[in-house]
Amino acid sequence: MTLSSSSIVFVINTLKVGGAAKMIKYVANLSTEWFGNVHLITLYDDTHDTQLDSNILQHSLNINRHSLFWRWKAICQIRDRIKKIKPTIVCTFVSDVCVLSRIATLGINTKVVSAERGDPFTLGKLWGFLVSWTYRLSDYCFFQLEQARDYFGSTVIQKSFVIPNVFEPQYNYVNTEIRNKTIVSAGRFVEEKRYDVLINAYSIVRTKYPEYKLIIYGDGPYREKYEQLVMSLGISDYVFFPGYVKNVSQSIVNDGIFVLSSRYEGIPNSLIEALSVGIPCVATDCTPGGPAFLTMNGKNGILIPVDDVEAMAKAIEQIIASPQLQEELSARGPLILSYLSPDRVSKMWKNAFLTIISK
Repeated sequence: MTLSSSSIVFVINTLKVGGAAKMIKYVANLSTEWFGNVHLITLYDDTHDTQLDSNILQHSLNINRHSLFWRWKAICQIRDRIKKIKPTIVCTFVSDVCVLSRIATLGINTKVVSAERGDPFTLGKLWGFLVSWTYRLSDYCFFQLEQARDYFGSTVIQKSFVIPNVFEPQYNYVNTEIRNKTIVSAGRFVEEKRYDVLINAYSIVRTKYPEYKLIIYGDGPYREKYEQLVMSLGISDYVFFPGYVKNVSQSIVNDGIFVLSSRYEGIPNSLIEALSVGIPCVATDCTPGGPAFLTMNGKNGILIPVDDVEAMAKAIEQIIASPQLQEELSARGPLILSYLSPDRVSKMWKNAFLTIISK
């Protein structure tokens, strides 16, 4: 069997937001060059996505998650579509969709592939059991990071592929001049991003380096909480919340230090964008290992423990105090782009699919 004589169905919750949506679009579009037929099923969307190749057959189930027994309805509808399409491979993205789709495909003659895009270390006990069961029962699995793969044990490891996100730089300028005296970050204002840790760390740094400002791009439900924290620390005149920006790398290219303060992350785009333009970076060594991978285990950026205000302040001060360290980190940061290049990542996906249909 060859790829061109095979068909594939991708399944995801929604194409509207998130890194998983971006990645499945990328892989599905590539697949039109390899497979005879490509389908994509979305569980909760009801619109036709124009970013998908016109050769992809889109199926929008438009399931109402507020309805009674919606998960059972999702399972039944996924099963009905798969039985009609009769694909060679069913490739599902995001753990909850993987669970529903694996149940839906029980007894159907197709190869089921589950793609984990989140952090399994954050799964609750019951859901963790279901996800582990799903991945053990899948024919193959895809992971972004080795740490996420290893979480599920030897049975899953032996039938898994580790493929990182693709990253296509939108802004390639690397600043070689003196940088602004700024500390910067970018992301959603939600609990797991732990911007309160960054704000508290900055308040320590400022006592030694008062010329430095803090800028945090983004927005979200925790914005008011962060603004209140800044006010209580008496640093309102030195901390700025400009809101969301379309091109993070272009917006931060002249800043002095980038900080990722998250409690957990996959492969964070904001950190990639900072590294890509040569900004010295500090990042939490959070599960499932995204910052460690991107900084090459701390060689291209400083890794610190999660939720550690003092360690974060110390790392920032270390960079500020050493022009040589700034220069070294600035030169090393862009090296990560070769690991995330479209050419490299597309070959990894194609080779994985060839392996799947050959066995």
